[in-house]
Amino acid sequence: MGTTAMSWGRRGRGALIAIAVTLAVAFGSLVTMSPAQADVSPPAGEASTVTADSLPTVQINGIVWDQAVVGNVVYAAGKFTSARPAGAAAGTNETPRSNLLAYDIRTGVLIASFAPSINGQVRQVEASPDGTRLYIVGDFTTVNTQTRNRVAAFDLPSGNLAAFNPNSNGVTSGVAATNDTVYITGTFGRVSGNDRSGAAAFTRAGALLPWAPALEGRQGRVVTVSPAGDKVVLGGNFQTLNGSSNPGYGLAMVSASDASLLPFSANNVIRNAGLDAAILSLKSSGDDIYGTGYVFGAGGNLEGSFRASWSSGDLVWVNDCHGDQYDVEPMGDTVYAAGHSHYCGSLEGGFPQSDPWSFYRGLAVSKDVARTTPYGLNLGYYDFGGNPAPKLLHWFPAFNAGNVSGASQGPWSVSSNSEYLVYGGEFTRVNNTGQQGLARFAVTSKAPNAQGPILWNTAWPASSIALTGGSVRVSWPLNYDRDSEYLKYEVLRDNAVVKTYENVRSKSADWGLPPMAFVDTTVTNGTTYTYRVRATDNEGHSILGGTTTVTASGSAAPSAYRTAVLDDAPLNYWPLDDSSATLSYDWAGASDLAVRSGVTRGTTGAMLSDSRSASSFDGSGEGFASTTSAIAGPNTFGIEAWFKTTTTNGGKIVGFGNSSTGTSGSYDRHVYMEPSGQVTFGVYPGSSQTISSASAFNDGQWHYVSAGLSDGGMVLYIDGVRVAQRTDVTSAQAYNGYWRVGGDSPWSGAAFFPGQIDDVAIYGAPLTREQVASHYTASGRELEGSTAPADAYGAAVYAADPALYWRLGESTGDTAADASGYNQKGTYFGSVN
Repeated sequence: MGTTAMSWGRRGRGALIAIAVTLAVAFGSLVTMSPAQADVSPPAGEASTVTADSLPTVQINGIVWDQAVVGNVVYAAGKFTSARPAGAAAGTNETPRSNLLAYDIRTGVLIASFAPSINGQVRQVEASPDGTRLYIVGDFTTVNTQTRNRVAAFDLPSGNLAAFNPNSNGVTSGVAATNDTVYITGTFGRVSGNDRSGAAAFTRAGALLPWAPALEGRQGRVVTVSPAGDKVVLGGNFQTLNGSSNPGYGLAMVSASDASLLPFSANNVIRNAGLDAAILSLKSSGDDIYGTGYVFGAGGNLEGSFRASWSSGDLVWVNDCHGDQYDVEPMGDTVYAAGHSHYCGSLEGGFPQSDPWSFYRGLAVSKDVARTTPYGLNLGYYDFGGNPAPKLLHWFPAFNAGNVSGASQGPWSVSSNSEYLVYGGEFTRVNNTGQQGLARFAVTSKAPNAQGPILWNTAWPASSIALTGGSVRVSWPLNYDRDSEYLKYEVLRDNAVVKTYENVRSKSADWGLPPMAFVDTTVTNGTTYTYRVRATDNEGHSILGGTTTVTASGSAAPSAYRTAVLDDAPLNYWPLDDSSATLSYDWAGASDLAVRSGVTRGTTGAMLSDSRSASSFDGSGEGFASTTSAIAGPNTFGIEAWFKTTTTNGGKIVGFGNSSTGTSGSYDRHVYMEPSGQVTFGVYPGSSQTISSASAFNDGQWHYVSAGLSDGGMVLYIDGVRVAQRTDVTSAQAYNGYWRVGGDSPWSGAAFFPGQIDDVAIYGAPLTREQVASHYTASGRELEGSTAPADAYGAAVYAADPALYWRLGESTGDTAADASGYNQKGTYFGSVN
């Protein structure tokens, strides 16, 4: 797509008012919103999660493939030979159990009265809706010494083996039931002595029904039935069902009465089948179907989960977290998953791909749609851009990977009732505490709510340096909490709080979020201070980090501009007035710039309001500075800088790239000068997307630039005036990288900028019109329309952020002043009076 610029020609005066009204609607300001919290104590309207407290639960000595909850009883099925109490080490205090057990969901205690003997693993367990029958499928051939080839049932609550005996001749992996009918799927070819192609149905008594969908290759895995009992959805590796590949490619909805295909447009998007891909789980809840998939090679596109409608078969959302998901469970307004997700960057609130990879084996997303997935966030996988998606919620219990299956996984299944959530798998530890095969979590009213910030003392150290301006910078990495997303940070100087930061989005280090910093300007030269930081979550759990000691030195030069910048809470602020030839300090964060040899200090700065110096960049391959610790490339951010040049070659002023040295292979989020002197802001959500100024700014004068990206789109200001914006681009390329000043790989013109750069800052969101005006005027310059008109009407129009605001109050001259702050002057034709 091309560039977008705002420019105005001359028009007759009669059209002026209509244009102003139209533009006030069409080109309103970009709006930034504070992030919503999502955890155990979210604000009103946000989905809450269970706590991340792992509750005491019976353990097993193998693997749990599936669980079914009936009232307060959980039936856990898999491959194991014994159970033991919570806290017991492997091989101690064991009770025999053969591939199926029951425990109380409220206490986690094994139920002694239910102990069937099953001679092979149980792959899935399912209860009838009325709770009077429990069905199992798997690889067994006897249950309680009676022949039951791969399918069996127990009457509840007695636990007695039922006469139900369909007799499947092959792998049977999925089962679903109404009160009257049972559906199974797998790779079998005959049941009850009759041919079937991987799917069959029976009465509660065990009589084979004529229902017989034809699964290609008999490659069924999972099945679920609608609450009304009139529709069935099948999933697996099959590439056609009843001869159809859409619907029918790994996923299809059929009639419960005659197995005929029903409309299922979700299969237009969710395409997993063949040797290297499949649908792995299906759940029914109310009006919707939930499922998960895997792909490792060709044949599929989903490694996450999806939600579809029972009534229409349409896709509701797709969760494009990467790393296969094995099971999914809706619980209230939240949907939980079991798997090994390592990249969720396409979701709102999602995490990047870390290096080395981090695996999140239990996740939660919102039940409701949060947004339409932007294009270009697929990290080389299938791009689900344009499809609705849920929001990733902040719930991150820690499961390790076991070795029972040979696949080195953790949880394989997740189930729930209204108060408790249970996971099953091959993990041996949960939250770094021994807990094998089964895990239990609860809503806040049933849980101890013991989770707090994780890092403490020397594992969470602060650092401090004396800045040349007579200040001390204290910096620290983010702490994190498994079930509280936003933390409060308090900076203590000599054990007294000197600064508090409320509601800071806090994640573990693998999320690539930048560290925090506080610049203490109230210190006395020659005095030694000791600092530390305290983190507190929304439930009041607090923890203290390690201490750092520093002696203040130097003298502070007053700067109205620096104050204006710091008052707007940048993530990073590099004044570039340092005396060091190799280092530029970050006055807002802790990401100092490594300065290369092509950068010189001490040139006259951009500020008219103070005497601080700037830095010169020679345009060579060594004429740049960069951060040295990689962070995740943000999709909401603001960039700010001052520049001066006469170049006709162009060059990058500020940008983000995946290398802190040389030039980057992945690079965007950049502000650069074209050879023409125009200034361009660009991001790369799968392709180059830019906005540019209409005018050139290579005139040898200092100019101010502010650019940003958010859900509202892209925006570019020059010298306090918005010169370009677009609303159709809301994301950038997904990679971890570094902020670079003065040069990197180009999209247009030279890679490195020859000229002067001053006062570079990075923000967590684009600067607003008011912030841009405040910073520009803090430099000692004037900006027409930088403050709202004094009258109520004028102030109201100004507050609506029109693209231009001609008050038409001139009595002389031919210029109509713009009161919007965007310097879009009009020209009168004829006399003015």
